[in-house]
Amino acid sequence: MQVTHRIDTIVPEMQRVLCLNAGAVVGDGAPEEMLTTERLSKLFDTDLQVVEANGYRQVLPR
Repeated sequence: MQVTHRIDTIVPEMQRVLCLNAGAVVGDGAPEEMLTTERLSKLFDTDLQVVEANGYRQVLPR
């Protein structure tokens, strides 16, 4: 288990991601489902882009 605000620290071996907003679960699923440009942009209420290479992700502003 890992708790983080840093998407880039989520290793490819992680099988489940929970997204929280104001203490409420707003997403629960596989990383490829939860850590998308659209989902994270909505969660953080800002225009973001998720870049992935070899299972690792980085989030950049757009």
